[in-house]
Amino acid sequence: MTDVKQLTIDARVLKVLAVSHPDLIQEAQESITPLMNNLDLIGEIYAYVCLTYQPAVDYKHKLLFIASILRLFNPDTLIIDCKLRNGVRRSLANCFGESGTNISHYIGQARAYMKIKTFKASVNSITEQYLNQMNFV
Repeated sequence: MTDVKQLTIDARVLKVLAVSHPDLIQEAQESITPLMNNLDLIGEIYAYVCLTYQPAVDYKHKLLFIASILRLFNPDTLIIDCKLRNGVRRSLANCFGESGTNISHYIGQARAYMKIKTFKASVNSITEQYLNQMNFV
């Protein structure tokens, strides 16, 4: 019963926000909309990132790559703790040759690092450079 009541309150709050601050709703929608959908490109993006960074050997670079992939394919996971899109964790695990459990740990770390302005700026830069290079923008 509490969950239903909470959902009703949340729905009403969203309606108030939509009327009084439509820009916030639009910004929130954009921040959770994937920029890319083809998970087969994750390996290609890994090769692209490896031209500048060393995610296989440098922990921070690994987190930058993972956060960049999440920003492109599953951006809501960088903001809230939610279910990962099918295939993303497996694709990341294949890039690093690591277990899905390790990748889940790295995803949690990448999410935490996204609160650091310089890290977030680096992730945005990596993803924008890739999108520009591939003419996705």
